Amino acid sequence: MQRWILGLLIVGSLVVGCGEPKPTPTRTEEPSSTPEPKSETDPGASAFRLAEDPDAVRHTLRRPLFRKGIPRPDPRDAIPAILEPKFIAAKDFQPGGEDPRVIVVEIGEAIHAYPIYILDLHELVNDVVGGEPVLVSWCPLCGSSVVYSRKVGDDTLTFGVSGYLYKSDVLMYDHQSETFWSQLQLEAVAGPRTGDRLTVLPSRMLRFDVLKKRHPEASVLMEDPEMWSKGSYARSPYPGYVESERIWFPVGKKSKLLHPKAEVIGVIRKGGMRAYALEGLRQLSKPLTDTIGDETLTVTYDAEADEVRIRDAKGVEVIHYRLFWFAWYAFYKNTDLWRGAGQRIVKPAAK
Repeated sequence: MQRWILGLLIVGSLVVGCGEPKPTPTRTEEPSSTPEPKSETDPGASAFRLAEDPDAVRHTLRRPLFRKGIPRPDPRDAIPAILEPKFIAAKDFQPGGEDPRVIVVEIGEAIHAYPIYILDLHELVNDVVGGEPVLVSWCPLCGSSVVYSRKVGDDTLTFGVSGYLYKSDVLMYDHQSETFWSQLQLEAVAGPRTGDRLTVLPSRMLRFDVLKKRHPEASVLMEDPEMWSKGSYARSPYPGYVESERIWFPVGKKSKLLHPKAEVIGVIRKGGMRAYALEGLRQLSKPLTDTIGDETLTVTYDAEADEVRIRDAKGVEVIHYRLFWFAWYAFYKNTDLWRGAGQRIVKPAAK
């Protein structure tokens, strides 16, 4: 039942995103030439005021690309983030959903894995891995996962799902200040902490069956029956979304070099930004040696795990982002694109 409620909320959000008919004005007198006074910006104002009183809230986002994703007066926590995750050993875990992938975080000796099919219904997990407070984020609309430290300055934050989107990407909010944080912009974009950045931590995405074989004692996030029924986890609330070229919410300019939902691996380095088309990497028979600026990178595709790993010249793991092409381009328009072996690297032209 809960899964269908979520589906109705998502479908309803499309109506909200497209706008509703405006009633015909009944007043006949000339409008006043005196503009309404703007609210003064309040440095401490909650980001949740942005939709109704944007001038009162500190923000850096482009308001035409800011939308309510859940059609409720207050959409926060309609998608419930996990605050107290429970785990089971990989060898004992029985997946109950359609998506076979997990997001994996390794810190010290600790290995935690988060099944995508569970994250589809929660999007955020507040966890502690190897003593480090972490936030695991997943946006089904962008196909994007990013893991951060929950430490910002001297504070350790906890996060929930705001119910709002920016460029079709999830906006997270922290419970302490009610600031909105953009998952893919990697920083606070509205509210008291606007401009603060989150520290991104290394993570991996791979098939669960491979994780189980290689790390049987890894800790795997369990379903939460108090939030969603087992049947709710069984099927995606976004059927047909990945295959469709339709993007539900505005993202600004787009590139047509790839299908909007084609998966890419995005990398941000001092020498520039690059997206590697996942389908191109799947065709490689050996690791790809590539150069961004003056830096040499080695990109490896593991077919068994359906996993990409990137290392620098010293063998150090390079943080990268696996997501849909439209989402990467929406946030990083200065990127270039590697589409496959033997094809030149191109700089996309916006459409």
